[in-house]
Amino acid sequence: MKKLMTACLAGAVSCAFMFGATGCSGADVNAKTYGDPAATVSVNAVADGKDISDDIFGIFLEDINYASYAMDDNIVANGNFESLGEPNTNRFKDFWSATQGSTFAVEDTDGLFASHADYHNTALKTNVDPHYAKVTAAANGGLINTGYTMVPMAAKKGEKFTFSAFVKSPDGASKLTVNLKSGETIIATTTLDLPQGAQWIKYSRELTAAEAFSSNGRLELLFEKAGTYYVDAVALETQNATLGIKNYIYDAIAELSPKFMRFPGGCIIEGDNCNVDENGECVEVYDWKNSVGAVQNGTEAGDDTIPAFTYQLNTGGTSTEQVTTYGEWATRTNNYDLWGYNMDYGLGFYEYFLLCEKIGAKPVPIVNCGLSDQGGAAEADHRGSAMVGRHGKKVPDYIQDALDLIEFAKGDTNTKWGKIRSDLGHPEPFDLEYIGVGNEQFGGTYFSYYQQFLDALHDLQTPGSIYEGVQPIVGNGMVFSDCEFGPNSANVANTAAKAYKSGGHISAISDYGVVDHHYYMGYLDFFNYATNEACIYDKYSRDASTGYKVFVGEFSANGATRYYAPNVAQLGADNNTWKTALSEAAYMTALERNGDVVSLAAYAPMFGSAEANVNQWAVDMMYYSNTKLARSTNYYVQQLFMKNSGTHYLGADVEYSDDFAYTSNQYGAPVDILYQSVTYDEATGDIIVKIVNAGKEELEINIELADSVKGVADVTVLESKLGIDGVNTVRDGEDVTPKSYTLGVKKTFGYPAPANSVTAIRLHTK
Repeated sequence: MKKLMTACLAGAVSCAFMFGATGCSGADVNAKTYGDPAATVSVNAVADGKDISDDIFGIFLEDINYASYAMDDNIVANGNFESLGEPNTNRFKDFWSATQGSTFAVEDTDGLFASHADYHNTALKTNVDPHYAKVTAAANGGLINTGYTMVPMAAKKGEKFTFSAFVKSPDGASKLTVNLKSGETIIATTTLDLPQGAQWIKYSRELTAAEAFSSNGRLELLFEKAGTYYVDAVALETQNATLGIKNYIYDAIAELSPKFMRFPGGCIIEGDNCNVDENGECVEVYDWKNSVGAVQNGTEAGDDTIPAFTYQLNTGGTSTEQVTTYGEWATRTNNYDLWGYNMDYGLGFYEYFLLCEKIGAKPVPIVNCGLSDQGGAAEADHRGSAMVGRHGKKVPDYIQDALDLIEFAKGDTNTKWGKIRSDLGHPEPFDLEYIGVGNEQFGGTYFSYYQQFLDALHDLQTPGSIYEGVQPIVGNGMVFSDCEFGPNSANVANTAAKAYKSGGHISAISDYGVVDHHYYMGYLDFFNYATNEACIYDKYSRDASTGYKVFVGEFSANGATRYYAPNVAQLGADNNTWKTALSEAAYMTALERNGDVVSLAAYAPMFGSAEANVNQWAVDMMYYSNTKLARSTNYYVQQLFMKNSGTHYLGADVEYSDDFAYTSNQYGAPVDILYQSVTYDEATGDIIVKIVNAGKEELEINIELADSVKGVADVTVLESKLGIDGVNTVRDGEDVTPKSYTLGVKKTFGYPAPANSVTAIRLHTK
């Protein structure tokens, strides 16, 4: 044991020194400096710190791996009978069956909006939610919905649900019994009185689960009398939700404390031109206007609007009231997802803006640039092809969609889309500083399209306008080698920006936009490119004319591409193991070091199913079942950095002992053992020291501060009981979780960094 340089502070026992930091969870312990430390980290003065982005770490929410099905508080699948499938197919009956001798057909002649000119206009090719179920019911027969296969129906004992559906009963008065069941056991039930009539009426009732269940669930709609009934927009929404998101998933998002949220993709924002509807329009692309209930109200993109939807609502008994809503779920036109499933927009851009506002994250919406997916998600002969647009105008349609989105977010109620946002329920503008144009795109066609967006935005960015200060984000290909100074660097966006600048269109490279970098690499790459010698961002220009800001829009260690030690075996079993999270933590210290260049960075993607062989993407931040969520080892690293970022980078000099082992070979190739980053948070006055020990032995480290601090620091540490191969799963529980304690400190203090650990130490100056 090494000699201690300072004595224990009075009245406390140093369990951190004796037993390791994580043995002291919740305890107050006192730091001691080491006489012969493995390393001494000498932190620079706050006054000498450099400004870095205070938005640097956030989240990327893509509707992949059936994420929207898991998030949505509605547990009914295909409740609007609009489910779309592979090219030119429908799956309108998906997840529904008839029971008790009944039959049903899906029709489109007399739907909710058949007589509503704003939602059903043949001349404008507008036909919202045309399909519904025509049920030929036997007595006490009707329909069964089994919920999504990927997220089966479930409930907790005492959990409350809101059932709603549009129903009409032209053959005569009847009763409708609504049962939530697990197998043959009725978990919750309610009965509605249906008057005779040809008018659609929306019924809404509360149900309470008498028992918990997680399998064999179904929703039954049983009509008392034999006859013909019409049903549409069926929903069963748990009240254990926030902003339409199930709470066990919402809580995990909120508890990350992200500084921003990028949404909704990803490849789904690009689409695949192989799937078109009867009008020749691509339906395999996320449409932000569809996601909020907008419709075509003219021949130009600027004519789109969200009309009022007025109907009769029954909340009990036989009486109804007339209500008017805007953008509710029934008005949202479905799209087929490029990832291979239907999007019914139970959650859309409006909910995503609300989510950002509630959790304190800046919204970073991404819009289609007018080109289909250029990566591997689209069919090969449709990649990078021109998209039709909502009104057949191609790129001008998408430009108008982007401008309308900015007005939707930032416009006051005197603007068209600001008034629409107010109609939806949010009179005050949302925050909006960034808008992404395309995803993982490149090449001459993309940049010519992007530049049209750029010109339109620049023309509107007059002082005091809602467009002022909105920064466009430009795509930069799909892999690390597309980045400036990357291996075999293609330098994609920067090359296009230089050409655009040389033509006199912009005065500085940064005017071209924030450059979006994506890379999925092996964990050895992340360790390697975290070092000062290899990190590409250390080499980036800081010159006002030639420099530009970077958005690391998607990154994670999953072995997709390998640059450093590519012949070392990195198998699929390494997915979401602690070694991958450690490598990402090491890399994030480099992102902080270069936080004056890297404005934003997000792990990708957020959600995957806990079921095997279901996901379109194998490595994710969180894994859901129908009742709970596993937060991966990578989740906790992201959370630690999000909660402990700063506004200034202080940096530090590191001096090692003579016998310090600089690298570890436990990963199959040499990896640096120690990574560190020191930042200052201007709002709190905290100096934040982050340490990654990638070695298999505890490191005794002295930390020397240039500034005085209060006597107690807050410590959060992550380590695995199972070593670098530890994982967190729904089935087996979480191996890695944060441990926190307070630490008595002085300007110089010691910290024993546990083996294979990530630590954040918050030192208070105020």
